[in-house]
Amino acid sequence: MAHGFFEQLVEGRHTAASAGTHAGTRLNPTVVEVMREVGVDLRGRRPQQLTSELVDEADVVVRILSPDPDEWPWPRSKRSFAWHIPIPADPETQDPDEIRALRDRIREQVREFIATMP
Repeated sequence: MAHGFFEQLVEGRHTAASAGTHAGTRLNPTVVEVMREVGVDLRGRRPQQLTSELVDEADVVVRILSPDPDEWPWPRSKRSFAWHIPIPADPETQDPDEIRALRDRIREQVREFIATMP
């Protein structure tokens, strides 16, 4: 969700990649639907495993620390930010209204982050 909002809000001025330490095989379909409600189309995207190469290529790393902040397997030598936000991983047990509230929280977090960028 953060990656989708980032792309929407920076309007091509910056680029980003999204990856996780426990990447699944598909996105939560409820997440895809509630993001479409706000003009972010995540259809066709697939989770990707976080690798040391992705971290090395990044100028800035945003770590979403849920559930375990100690799962970050690489040195924290990059300019990085840690956001304590739940991850909507389980598509069968997530309520759409809960996902909407999370979506709105993530959108605001991304807006605040972008405001600090040059």
